[in-house]
Amino acid sequence: MHDVINLIPQGGAWTIVALLIVLIFGGPAILSMQTLTTKFSGLKALPGLRARWKREALEEDTAREAAAIAALQARVESIQKNALEEKDYLQGRIDDLREELRERDETRDQKISHLEQRLDRATTYIQYATEWAHRIGVWAKSRGLELPPPRWESFYEWEQRFTPRRDAYPREPPAAGSLD
Repeated sequence: MHDVINLIPQGGAWTIVALLIVLIFGGPAILSMQTLTTKFSGLKALPGLRARWKREALEEDTAREAAAIAALQARVESIQKNALEEKDYLQGRIDDLREELRERDETRDQKISHLEQRLDRATTYIQYATEWAHRIGVWAKSRGLELPPPRWESFYEWEQRFTPRRDAYPREPPAAGSLD
């Protein structure tokens, strides 16, 4: 019974038409299958029509869902493609940065090695100069000579003589015994 009621369009003039049909023919009689098949023989297809409408609505819903799924799949594939491209780009960038860091490490290691060699040479020379000065002092004492001590420079004076450049050596110190 509800199947037939659901077939009646809602609202507007259709409500008036449906009300008139129910008043003329009687509610239960009109809505029974027997009445539909005998009195309204031209409407025998009415139950089939409802099924066809449902089937068409279901097909339309299925087609909409299929289209939505296809659109979502295309979007997912696009996102995946972009993600893979970005991943490849970033991996290449990471590899470039690793190579750059490796080169910097090599350069830094070479500079450190060079500085260590210079420090070793400077330390060795300082030891040599200290020993030499000590031997001169011992030699002079053994000969009965008294050497005047060299003038002691303040840090500021020493710094003024120093020429800041690569492999620079301090300028000549003041002569021994001078007060300058």
